[in-house]
Amino acid sequence: MLIRNARREQQVTMPPNPLIGVSKIANLLPMPAKSPIGSSSAESSRRRSHRSKAYQAEFARLQPFEDIARAVIRLRMEAGLSQEALARKMCTTKSAISRLESGHHAPSMNTLNNVAQALGKTLRISFNATSDGSSQETTLPV
Repeated sequence: MLIRNARREQQVTMPPNPLIGVSKIANLLPMPAKSPIGSSSAESSRRRSHRSKAYQAEFARLQPFEDIARAVIRLRMEAGLSQEALARKMCTTKSAISRLESGHHAPSMNTLNNVAQALGKTLRISFNATSDGSSQETTLPV
């Protein structure tokens, strides 16, 4: 490898890369029990949820919004749209779609209806009676 310097040119020999030619099987070797960079976010969440009642309550409060976000993401991807494309169809911004898909905010009925229209879907709300084990469902068009 030739390295050029403002004062002189210098020939530098680089050591061979020890990973070149290594089989991909090396990638399948077991990971160490404890990661040197810490725990995964899933592990951290699990530990926090066991220790904190407030964390459990907030997690439960956000769960319906996350379910909606996952549904919007799935429908958007099935339609082959980016966040920007969906935002254009809804006459809103990409950041508004990103916020909706984060699952950390309660979307309004108007927003969900706009998403449904932009994706060529119909928004429906349902009430499920499951306290006694029955699976009766009442669905209302919006």
